[in-house]
Amino acid sequence: MPEERVTPVQKMTLVYGAWLVICGLAAWYLARWSARRRLNGVLFALLALLAAINLAQLVYVFGFSVSILDRPRNALEKFLQHTDTVWYVLFALWPLASAIGIAQTSLKIANRPVPARWVAFGFSVVIAALTPLFVIFTTCGLAGACL
Repeated sequence: MPEERVTPVQKMTLVYGAWLVICGLAAWYLARWSARRRLNGVLFALLALLAAINLAQLVYVFGFSVSILDRPRNALEKFLQHTDTVWYVLFALWPLASAIGIAQTSLKIANRPVPARWVAFGFSVVIAALTPLFVIFTTCGLAGACL
């Protein structure tokens, strides 16, 4: 009887699917929880800071980063390269933080919890779907891992 093997592409698909399921469930519960109450300004500022850090890295990689093959790395790129675990954790928390932050923002715009919950959930799932690609782009652009 032939041995059944899981190919690397199938493994990646399973991991990506598990990531989406976990983020989707967590985003749903966090969006529901966040749409029911107002959070204090400090927590909201931390969530906004997390999003700003991740967006700033993406803007740097896509907009201002020149291939590291053409030049030596600058101090910022070296710092980001050697603190990569911190940035991976921030990217992993981004979909969950966005569920809370977007629900709170939606509540501030219009005090309607049900649409706030659905908008936060939708945006969080989109961010969760794109986060693995963002991590690959950031890792390739700043750490040179794709060379």
